[in-house]
Amino acid sequence: MGKPILCLDFDGVIHSYASGWKGVDVIPDPPVDGAMKFIWDATEHFRVAIFSSRSGQPGGISAMKAYVRGHFMAYWGTHATQADDKFTEIEWPTEKPAAFITIDDRALTFEGVWPDVEALRAFQPWNKRPFGATGNFPQGKLNDTDEGALKIGITYDKLDGIVRVEFGKPTAWIGMPPPQAIEFANLILMHAKEGKK
Repeated sequence: MGKPILCLDFDGVIHSYASGWKGVDVIPDPPVDGAMKFIWDATEHFRVAIFSSRSGQPGGISAMKAYVRGHFMAYWGTHATQADDKFTEIEWPTEKPAAFITIDDRALTFEGVWPDVEALRAFQPWNKRPFGATGNFPQGKLNDTDEGALKIGITYDKLDGIVRVEFGKPTAWIGMPPPQAIEFANLILMHAKEGKK
């Protein structure tokens, strides 16, 4: 049996899409944290297909390929040859494939019960929801006051000339595993460099 297809949406799943739509071949924002590692790991078990509303438009696939390849090679720079091989395994369909599973920021898993229409009307993708504690505990609950994972925003404010880290609420402490801490530090550095341009 061949590997099953894992279909990944692009905007809001791989591309952080913080700036919103700027054009089919304009992809200005950094990747979602962990995206490049996830794609690498997923190719071990799945045929990874990246499909988007960009896929059927002229220039869309080539723009997504250039984006993913650039960030993939930057993230896996110490394994450039392997990363190039992994990148060539990624599929770029022009129509949504019959996937084993799909990851999309604007979809719900149907569990046999129809959702409330008003809840659907109020739907927001993960990157549009307010910053702050999520109530999810991906590392396990650390203590009785732990409110779960924290959604954080990092930007460079051109008006004030400062790098802003938005926690969404008063925050006494944050903790993260070393790889995530490195990604967090890299995001701050990236926005700090934007201010030096």
